[in-house]
Amino acid sequence: NIGPFGPTNYPINAIANAPATLNLRILPAADKVGTTVITVTVKDQNNLSAQSNFILQVNPAPSAPVISGLPAQTSTNEETPITLSFTVSDVQGGSVKIAASSSFANLVPNDSAHILLNAIGNSLTLNTTAGKPETVSLKLIPAPNVSGDATITVAATDDSNLTTTQIFTLKVNMGTHPPTITGLPLNLSTTQDAATAPSNFTVSDTNAGIVSITVTSSTPTLVANDSTHIQIGSYGNSYAQNFGASGGAFTLPLILVPTTRQYGFATITITAKNQTTNLIGTVSAVLQVSKGPDVLPGDIDNSGVTDLTDAINVLRILSDIPVSPLNLAADVNGDGKIGMEEEVYILQTVAGLR
Repeated sequence: NIGPFGPTNYPINAIANAPATLNLRILPAADKVGTTVITVTVKDQNNLSAQSNFILQVNPAPSAPVISGLPAQTSTNEETPITLSFTVSDVQGGSVKIAASSSFANLVPNDSAHILLNAIGNSLTLNTTAGKPETVSLKLIPAPNVSGDATITVAATDDSNLTTTQIFTLKVNMGTHPPTITGLPLNLSTTQDAATAPSNFTVSDTNAGIVSITVTSSTPTLVANDSTHIQIGSYGNSYAQNFGASGGAFTLPLILVPTTRQYGFATITITAKNQTTNLIGTVSAVLQVSKGPDVLPGDIDNSGVTDLTDAINVLRILSDIPVSPLNLAADVNGDGKIGMEEEVYILQTVAGLR
């Protein structure tokens, strides 16, 4: 501006041979540096003119870095990384430190395993050229099995300690996961011919549908794969639960009954399958059945001797009359049942025939 008149047509009432003093104000464009030639032209009423040129050098002024190219919001699915690109520029040039952080650390933890700038980590230093944009990649890795929204903040700080920040929202959509089984001890134990104490376990599922539960034994001779030896509550060795429209959780007790007179180890596996998603979750425990004291065949009441009382107890059992105490391990043929074979054996023993 020449005075208040802009760049042209500034009038002067000239006096012959008397210089006139003018003020020339020049304002560089925003965030621009470099050189330019300024030309001043004077023309009189006789259309005679004169010019004068000079070079204007515009030097960089301290200015915060500029971040460009990040969206206001973006999304991904659970456990699915997402990579974004953006640019950083600085009028002065030089070193620019970039850092990225998450407002929801459970969703996107604030560490270099989950936030990576240029595949390095959650911070890095760029060597920039004055005014030239540098491209930066930002990779975000959500934590497993977590969904929701996180505000991601990207900050750039230059050598003049000037900082600019830009934020955006990362939305992580809920994924489809298999049922989970928790609470079951890794090791279970009992003694020969004794059932285990109830061991509670919990089945959870974030998906709708019916979840079927089955329990199996790796050693059927120790724990048979049937509802007599594997009991999920009162349901036997299998059970199904309807989770409705939004998923849920439920807890069940597990009781294991070793086969009569058997001892040793078995791996017990619980399997939960969602019938809608067909996704399966499993958990295993090791059952140890310790050897118990030797059992006297025919000693139905566990008194330490085989006598007529045991024969009477067998007859009661055959007549569906409850007997207590009842030692099923005293059966003579290893089938875990008390019947006529035991009755004959006891009578022969009492008579001295065995």
